[in-house]
Amino acid sequence: MITLVNKCCTVVVDPDMGLTVESFTFQGEELLHQDSARKRAGRTYGIPILFPTPNRVANDRYVFNDKMVPAVMHGFLRHRVFDIESRSDTHIAGRITFDGSEPLFPYNAEVMVTISLIGSTLRWEFHLTNTGDEPFGYGLALHPFFVKKKGMTLETNGHQRLVTDENMLPTEEIVEERPSSDVDTLASDAIFRCDGPSTSTLRGDGIELKILGSPAFGYTVVYTGLESAFICIEPQSCAINAHNLADQELAALQVLESNQEHLHWVEMRLSNV
Repeated sequence: MITLVNKCCTVVVDPDMGLTVESFTFQGEELLHQDSARKRAGRTYGIPILFPTPNRVANDRYVFNDKMVPAVMHGFLRHRVFDIESRSDTHIAGRITFDGSEPLFPYNAEVMVTISLIGSTLRWEFHLTNTGDEPFGYGLALHPFFVKKKGMTLETNGHQRLVTDENMLPTEEIVEERPSSDVDTLASDAIFRCDGPSTSTLRGDGIELKILGSPAFGYTVVYTGLESAFICIEPQSCAINAHNLADQELAALQVLESNQEHLHWVEMRLSNV
């Protein structure tokens, strides 16, 4: 485990589990729901990075450029070890290099992730490089499990819900709908297309948490239940099952060409209200 710390925040990161953030405190208060059982079971917990297939994938596979690729829900990166390139009291930078031998990502590529604590802001920077001769498609997301508080409210610019079937996969139909702002009465496992880059705000117990994504993050997943102790507000770069959708605009799959680079970021900004 690696700990980032400054005057107002403490962040614990596990480089052996895909740079998952396991703890995030603000002024001594833990913001993340702690669930060791989910971790032991290999499920999402804390704030994992989801790549290259965030959320569900139909039949656990997809075809890209006539190549059949096996896939797992939420991607495999969260279970991989990052090589640490640099670190300080307030940042960690890790890299994974792919040589085409990974069955779940049979491409030549580098993924560099930097997590920085800047005052009361926690920032992720994603630097993806295609070092091979063929393009690849990918999605990227964060899946934070925030502590749900009584009286908490939610604002988001997600305004179009993707209709899903009995397997929770998009039918490619869209309805105009926003998630409820009253978290106490909110039960949701839905993905919303955003009006611009994903932007959401949670407020509760005198703390405001803003979650913002760079332009590629055009979707937000909202996941919680009436009895859940957590709420997940997930900035996501693509639709669920993006590789397999016929509507490419709706899918919003990121495609990285040979010898090209993509840069993305997500920030979580905290303040007292």
